[in-house]
Amino acid sequence: MNVRRALLPLSALLLLAACHGPMATYPEVADPDTRVVIRFLDRYQAHDLRGMMACLDDEAEFRDATTGALDKAQIERYLQNALEKRPDLQVTFGPPRRSGGTIQAKVRIQSQVISNSTWIFVVKHRKIQSYSIGPGTP
Repeated sequence: MNVRRALLPLSALLLLAACHGPMATYPEVADPDTRVVIRFLDRYQAHDLRGMMACLDDEAEFRDATTGALDKAQIERYLQNALEKRPDLQVTFGPPRRSGGTIQAKVRIQSQVISNSTWIFVVKHRKIQSYSIGPGTP
């Protein structure tokens, strides 16, 4: 019994750390909107579709040259399909930065091919309103 009592606070601490993992990567980020972008990309890296969708506003939109504009339900299907088709998908990203009214992050997606691009987010009230994939980066 004493071992259980000793492990309970540790379990709670580990759960808390798992929920707030991205901030361990970028502890200096104070802006809550930028933290949402980090959380979204971190959840993508972890293949956590539910966590990604929680970062999106109900009216969120994804814009891409190949898919056109997708609403939130279409985004969910698109991401689910991508994660199912590529279970080996690896996502890494650099620190997001503000640029005008957007937050931009360099994202590297690796599966059978490697893709480098800049993702552009519009975030308001701690929810992603829209995001798009900009041009590739070297």
